[in-house]
Amino acid sequence: MSKLTEETAKRLIIAIGDLQTILSSVITTVDEQYGPVMSVNEAAAYCGVARQTISDWVRKGKIRKVERGFRVGFLQSDLDRCRPVRR
Repeated sequence: MSKLTEETAKRLIIAIGDLQTILSSVITTVDEQYGPVMSVNEAAAYCGVARQTISDWVRKGKIRKVERGFRVGFLQSDLDRCRPVRR
């Protein structure tokens, strides 16, 4: 296996920074278009329902789950369509 040269390491660091900038831009675009992405706990609290209800809605196709790496989230726009009306 070859050694990582200092120049190659610098280029990798720059490339990683560029990728972080691109990903941040994509996430911002998704948030602007669909609203924030929430975790299952945040989604359940936002809708005033149990975590199991969020899972049921996904299984029934009422909401989509959004995968970001190893994390799963839910679009606020989907949740707004499903959450119960509180009076």
